[in-house]
Amino acid sequence: MSWQTEMVSIVRYLINDVTPTYTFTDARLQHTIVVAAQLVNDELTFINTYSIDIANTGISPDPTSGTRDDAFINLTS
Repeated sequence: MSWQTEMVSIVRYLINDVTPTYTFTDARLQHTIVVAAQLVNDELTFINTYSIDIANTGISPDPTSGTRDDAFINLTS
């Protein structure tokens, strides 16, 4: 499972946007997660070193695959 799927699901539950007629698109939530990742990554040190690409909505490496980084996932979400 990629961060785009797992972290979007976490955020949907946190903001109570779980009804299939969603208020926010997946793309909008993914972009919001990347912005949050930039802010969190600047403040804390994690088990992985992340590259955050706001313009292209990217987080590398994927924190949800391989060696999971639950702290990064939870704090960013």
